[in-house]
Formats: sequence, C-alpha cells, structure tokens
Amino acid sequence: MEGFNGCIILYLMAILSATYIETEGKIIFSNPPPAYYNVALNKPTSQSSKHYGGTTGNDDGASYLAVDGNTDRDYWHGTCTHTRLDAKPWWMVDLEGNYYVNAVKLVNRLNQHADRLRNFKIEVSKDT
Repeated sequence: MEGFNGCIILYLMAILSATYIETEGKIIFSNPPPAYYNVALNKPTSQSSKHYGGTTGNDDGASYLAVDGNTDRDYWHGTCTHTRLDAKPWWMVDLEGNYYVNAVKLVNRLNQHADRLRNFKIEVSKDT
C-alpha cells in the first residue's frame, strides 16, 4: 500500500468454500451461504521501514502485526504495524496463492496520529 504511514490491521476476506451457480450474470450460492475467512492471516509481510518507539520491544511496528489476528488498535500495546516517515512508505502481504477476494478491511489505529493513514492506495499483483 503506497502512501502508508500509520498503524493498520488488515483483513482480506475470501470465500472458504462454496457451491454456486451463475445465472443471468448473477452468482447464486447454495444454502447455507459460504463461510468467509481472512486469507491474509499470518501470511508473509514486508514494509519499507519499521518505526520504533512503542513499549513492547524490538517488534514495535513490525509488518506482520497487521495480519497476526490481534485486533487491538492501540499502537502502544505493540499490536500494529508502523513505518517511519518515509518519502514513499509501503506495506505488502504475500497471500501465497490466488484468491477471489470480496472484501478488504483496513483498520487504523485509535489513538493519536490516526490521521497519518491517508492518501493510500491498494494494489493487487500476481508478481512476487
């Protein structure tokens, strides 16, 4: 995510398994509807830099904190990723496969500096 400079928690929701048919351009799922899961959970991540200064030690601001399953949005609890004030900061996750993603949920920090996550874009690529 270019333009990233803040604390995030990321969820990429995809269909776990489903039986469906397509009719008249619409996809109709079986009953019960399919389950969704976070395809980014615990996948490999990286980022342009790592911000230090939290209270938990060397992993403060580490990229994997965005996808470790912890939903605490307070940076000072050591639960969010964070870059330094890079000119073009970025963060990425390798989903290690191809998925039909139907939702992206990006969660920002709650405490001060929530305004730092702005003017960002989400890009998708098959490149490694």
